[in-house]
Amino acid sequence: MGEVAIDFGTSNTVLARYNETAERAETIRIPEVSGELRYRLKPGGAEHAVWVVPSLIHYAEKETLIGDQVVSRGLAEHPDTMRWMKRSIAQGVTRRKKTAQGHKSPAEAGAEFLKLALNYAAPQISFEEDTFTFTVPVEAFENFQDWIWRVAESLGIRKVRILDEPTACVFGYHGAARKDERFVVFDFGGGTLDVSVVRLDLAEQSGRKAVQLGQAGCELGGMDIDKWIADGFCARQAMSDADRRDLDNLILRQAEAVKIQLSDPAAGDAEMSVLNDLGRAPRLLQTTWRRECAACAPAAPRLAAGEACLGCPAGGEGLPQAN
Repeated sequence: MGEVAIDFGTSNTVLARYNETAERAETIRIPEVSGELRYRLKPGGAEHAVWVVPSLIHYAEKETLIGDQVVSRGLAEHPDTMRWMKRSIAQGVTRRKKTAQGHKSPAEAGAEFLKLALNYAAPQISFEEDTFTFTVPVEAFENFQDWIWRVAESLGIRKVRILDEPTACVFGYHGAARKDERFVVFDFGGGTLDVSVVRLDLAEQSGRKAVQLGQAGCELGGMDIDKWIADGFCARQAMSDADRRDLDNLILRQAEAVKIQLSDPAAGDAEMSVLNDLGRAPRLLQTTWRRECAACAPAAPRLAAGEACLGCPAGGEGLPQAN
């Protein structure tokens, strides 16, 4: 019997298992489905790497693709690709999207995504013998928990545990945890921002080793920053509503790339380019996004023509207008 953990995320999904021989947790790599994510715990620190599955599902007429299968084939912006399913499930969104395989709701797409990912990982795990721990968001615990139970049951998983995300974070803390120690957990994810206070209770006999003392959250995440950037880009380019609808997935992917690039403290600006080939003459639309400008940081330079500032919407100033 082994231990398996699944964190279904808005942007990426992590599958992990406990390696009893090495006495450590390891992320599961699924060839052609997983992608490598590198990170540092602090600036200048050692680089770490984990395997993640991009939370994307593409419905073609004769096949269904997930994760890096979608990205590597250039289908992330395709109209038949669904993303950001987690927040929609947590919100109880039932609106169905038309795909090549019929209309799909976020809950249906998310379930099919998770089932495919876990079936791909089946050679490395056991649905009948392993214990599966699923993390769920605190702001929609009950709804999300019910959905997870249904997915697990459809896969034939016999042993399931549900753990709220802040508690999972505390259990994964790299320091030496002590009894009654309290943690404040800030979780800024792809779909939400949650702040929780968790107290450890290592003496608890029921198996629940942490108590959540309080939590607050809002629907603000990385996907909202992507949308801010996309909205600002389209406003500057005077893009029509029709063109925006047809190019929306591409624009959002480019906006996400700008966000990731400007997340690096060493980066001061990032180029965003979208080819609009919907009219008679294709046009390359370009905007340079800056980390800050004189409107939100007095010491920063003023925006030039063709530039926009990410700091302004993030600071509540609204999107700056073109000079």
